[in-house]
Amino acid sequence: MPKKRNAHRLLKRDQPLRKHSLTKKELSHRSFWVAFLVLFFVSIITILIQSEDLITGNAVFQTISFVKAGGVIDSEINVGGIKLAKIYLKTDISNSVIKYEEDSTIPFSGVFYSKVKISSADADKFQKIDLTLKIKEQDLLSLGIGRSDVAVFINNKEVPAIFTKIEDNYVYYQSTITEIEDLVIARKTLVLEKASAQKILEEEMPGSDVRLEEPIPEETTENPELVIVEVEPLPQEPNLWQKIIIFFKNIFS
Repeated sequence: MPKKRNAHRLLKRDQPLRKHSLTKKELSHRSFWVAFLVLFFVSIITILIQSEDLITGNAVFQTISFVKAGGVIDSEINVGGIKLAKIYLKTDISNSVIKYEEDSTIPFSGVFYSKVKISSADADKFQKIDLTLKIKEQDLLSLGIGRSDVAVFINNKEVPAIFTKIEDNYVYYQSTITEIEDLVIARKTLVLEKASAQKILEEEMPGSDVRLEEPIPEETTENPELVIVEVEPLPQEPNLWQKIIIFFKNIFS
C-alpha cells in the first residue's frame, strides 16, 4: 500500500511539469511563425525594390540593370501627366536609377498643369527622351489652357508639345527633351506659337521655302511723325508794266 501512495504522489508531481513543457513548445511554435512572417514580408519588400518599376504614390523609381549604347529604355511613368518615357542612350548604362517625382516647389511663373522633377546620376548618358503626355482635357480647360496651348518647360526652356489624339476625354501629346531635372507642363507662350506653326508648315510642305513673316503693324494716328516738305512757290502773274517791258525785250532781242 505505501508503494501505491508513492506512485500516486509521483504522478501528481509530474503533471505540472508536463503542463510547463507544453507551454514552452507553444511559445517556440509561435516564435517560429513570427520569424517566418517577418522574413516573408522582408522578402516581398526586397523584390518590389529590385523590380524594374517601383511606383510609390506620385513618384516612380525606374531601375536599370544594363543597357548598351544606342539602346532605348521604354517605361510607363503615369506621374504628373507623363504617360510614357522613351530614353535614348549615348553610352552604356548599368545599375542606374531614374526618378520621376511630382514637386510643387519647382519655380514657375506661368499657368501650369504639373511640375515633375526627373533625376538620375547617369543623366549625361542620355541622348534624348521622348515623352508621351496624357492629360484629362477638362483639367486643362479648368486652368484656362486650350487643347493647342500645351507646352513643356524643361529647366525654364520651352519645348513644343505636339497634340496627337484625344481619347476617352484625355488628350495626348508628344514632346522631346534633351536634358532632365525640372519639368513643367504648362500653357505655352506666344513666342513659341510662331515657331510651332512654322514647324507644322515645314512638316506639311517639305522642301518649301515658305516662311511666316512678322505681322505688319497697323497704321495709327497717335503721335504721327512730322514730315517737312519744301514746296516751290507758284509763279505770279506779271503786272501791266512788267508785260510792257517783256514786250519790248522780245522785240529788241
